[in-house]
Amino acid sequence: MTGSLSTGILAPESPTISGGETKQEDLTKQVTMLEAIKHLIKENAIPLSSSKNVKFSYVAMSNEAYPYMKTALEKRMIGANTDPNMLISCDVYMVMKGLAKAWPVTLTADVKSNYWNAAVAHNALNGCKKGAKLTV
Repeated sequence: MTGSLSTGILAPESPTISGGETKQEDLTKQVTMLEAIKHLIKENAIPLSSSKNVKFSYVAMSNEAYPYMKTALEKRMIGANTDPNMLISCDVYMVMKGLAKAWPVTLTADVKSNYWNAAVAHNALNGCKKGAKLTV
């Protein structure tokens, strides 16, 4: 996936069709866990893990997604049972973003709210809405 954060959401280059019209369906695509992981790793220049010592429920060690999943696991963004094809919410993405950026966060029982508040403090919501699905 090529793109950058523009509205706090993973945003691709502006797709157009002939005549310069914007393809609406491309602007509202929901984001999978793996797409978000890849984006955050690239965006934050996090080196990919080379170790293969974890068995994931949905990703084989030989899968090209394994290093991304392993790196996200090491950053505590996901667990070994995380489905890389799962569509994620803005709330979950803000937790992942905060972990990728190593924001200092005081954790309570409501971890999502803790990271949401940190994202607000860092002016990093960029259009994400609480409870909404993450879209491009």
